[in-house]
Amino acid sequence: MREGSFDIVTCNYENVLGSVRSDSCARFGRNHVDCASFGDVVRMAVRDRSLLLGPVCKLFRKDLFDGVDFYDGAAIGEDYCMCVEVFRKASRVRCLDVVLYSRFIQEGSVSHSGYTAGHAAGVRNYRRMNEELSGEFPELEPYITGYHVQYELAAVTAMGRNLAVDRGVLSVIRSDIGRNLCTLLGIGQIPPAFKVSMLLILASPMLFIRLFHAFYLMERLSMERLSSLPLASLLFVRKG
Repeated sequence: MREGSFDIVTCNYENVLGSVRSDSCARFGRNHVDCASFGDVVRMAVRDRSLLLGPVCKLFRKDLFDGVDFYDGAAIGEDYCMCVEVFRKASRVRCLDVVLYSRFIQEGSVSHSGYTAGHAAGVRNYRRMNEELSGEFPELEPYITGYHVQYELAAVTAMGRNLAVDRGVLSVIRSDIGRNLCTLLGIGQIPPAFKVSMLLILASPMLFIRLFHAFYLMERLSMERLSSLPLASLLFVRKG
């Protein structure tokens, strides 16, 4: 970071769920990639999926956080929204294509808890950020929309954990999916499991929520065994 006068240096990390390990981001096959503009950052994050816009696995120049909001009160996406502001202020970013960190997913964490009002706040933040970035980078609009709608699903899976259904938020998410369905299905960077989840939520949201709740209960009994089941993997949607 010092040698290159970078404002931010990032690396990759692996998610660890029981015995299953997976890279957090797509690998870009080079030692590093440098972003000279915020547009480069957005492109890597939403189109290439090779940069995670979250605070983990990054070195930041401290003064980038001056005046930045952490979006307190949102249960999902608060760190993402904060990092968008921070990356917007950075002049030079270096992304290393190496895994230097293991993230163990723990049962009962905020990222995997039941639905609260904070999830509704998170969906509002995702939708506002989608509108802002789509207006700023219209050439990336399909990828930006796909990225944000994908992570809105974290609110629906949270409803599936404690069966606290917020019909207003559910209606908004289904509207976002339905309005952008062809775009969403055509984006190769969105994993098939998310696409199938979107179709199920669009067709029968309560069926999806009940199925997810059933598998969530099974997961609590045997997380490692469940993670190897194809259908469970299909319904397991992580926070963004």
